[in-house]
Amino acid sequence: ALKSATPASSKINVNASDTDYDPLGRRATLDFSAGDFVHSGIGQDPYYADRTTDPRTLSTFWRKWLQRQKFGRVGALTIIHDGYQGEAFSAYRQRAYVLNRANFDEDGVRFYARDVLSKVEFNKVQVPAVSTGQLSADIGAAVTSLAMPGNATFGYPATGTLRINDELMTYTGRTYSGTITTFTGLTRGTDGSTAGEHEVTDAAQLCRRYTGASVTEILTELLIEDGGINAQQVDLAGIASEVTSYLPAYVLDALITEPTGAAELLGRLSEECLFYTWWDDRGQKVRIKASRARAAGDTETAFTNEDNIIANSMSVSEKPNQRVNFVNMFFNPRDFAGDLDKPSNYANVLQVANSTTSQPSQYGGELQLREIFSTFLTTNAQANQTGSRLSLRYADVPKFATFMVDAKDRATWVGDYISISHPMFVDANGARDLRRWLVIEAEEAVPGHVMKYMAADVTLDGSIFTITENAIGNYTPALFALGNGFITDNDGLNSDASTGAAVN
Repeated sequence: ALKSATPASSKINVNASDTDYDPLGRRATLDFSAGDFVHSGIGQDPYYADRTTDPRTLSTFWRKWLQRQKFGRVGALTIIHDGYQGEAFSAYRQRAYVLNRANFDEDGVRFYARDVLSKVEFNKVQVPAVSTGQLSADIGAAVTSLAMPGNATFGYPATGTLRINDELMTYTGRTYSGTITTFTGLTRGTDGSTAGEHEVTDAAQLCRRYTGASVTEILTELLIEDGGINAQQVDLAGIASEVTSYLPAYVLDALITEPTGAAELLGRLSEECLFYTWWDDRGQKVRIKASRARAAGDTETAFTNEDNIIANSMSVSEKPNQRVNFVNMFFNPRDFAGDLDKPSNYANVLQVANSTTSQPSQYGGELQLREIFSTFLTTNAQANQTGSRLSLRYADVPKFATFMVDAKDRATWVGDYISISHPMFVDANGARDLRRWLVIEAEEAVPGHVMKYMAADVTLDGSIFTITENAIGNYTPALFALGNGFITDNDGLNSDASTGAAVN
């Protein structure tokens, strides 16, 4: 019954620098349509044996299916399989999505599905969740207990932080008796707020506090516990490995005092700690990758004009507005209940400058500033790491390459590293400039025949090398490719005149 299927991959927003997209980038989608038909119900209708009429005489398959799945179809896992004629079905590629909605007409039905990360979008999930508790009586600015009507022990943990109007307060206990829940051990006016008077029925919002948390812990909570994404659909091992290897400095403290979209918090976290998150619809996992230098263990596929790239398909675009030579990092809010987009509400600010790209010889010395108002960073070292990496990564105007390849090269997918050798990319002498790219978007331009890729130039992220031990022997290109750094000549070149590793 399938008439058409139009999948589109996710698009990575590297370092949340592209203002045309949300920090989490663009969601992968799948639109497909199917014709309607008469069906016996066998194998589909769980109540087939109890029907007293012939299902083939009453309506059609999809119209009945839509009624039977009225509630269950939204959020249902939807998998597309594709392969070549003659292949075993087990060899087909799979891509997974979440069903979002369905439209139908006289000819059939059209489905619209999005990737799993869509579960945290569109304010579907708010962190913290809206609290329903309210004061059962007026309280003054000095009292150390308060009461809420009903049994609030289910919506509020044994200890926590409350926001009532613009005041934050912590409590150390809560008990339910009769018709009242009493909160005791209040510390008033915490986290930069001011203790004040509050009236009966004022809302008491439970806050979300992180103390000494890793990126892994926060991501896991936002994606799985809050977003409801199945743990099997999150690359937990890969996330933990990436964070441990490349983001260990980010030990985070934060207080979220009012319901905020989980997607917004994920975006802030990725921008402040410099990683990107995407749904790998082929691997059927949520993955992350730090904005970092390429390590020896990272796979990099070579694409050349001679062997892979289809003629006349290469185009290059630049985004000058993403170039940065100054980064202002605002961190440690004075008042967590105040305006978190206001510079004066932050106790600390650090300006990181790329002195080289700020010279008149570089882009005329034009100032291009990026400001980050941090929810999670608390130390000067953390702010400096983020600011420094951004100022180096975006020292030049970012470049994006779009090109097509034959289906034989379709193994490459979103999140993969590639190198490109093409006459359009040359150095100042006109020689080919072999640069490193990150695939941020992939789609089948002609299903089964032609792949179209968009890649971001990440050469300035650099590569990670290890200072080698004496026992490893002399320089060889093979050892160098494995991430081993060797002593170079005075010009920084290896013995074969290739550029050597450098200490930054």
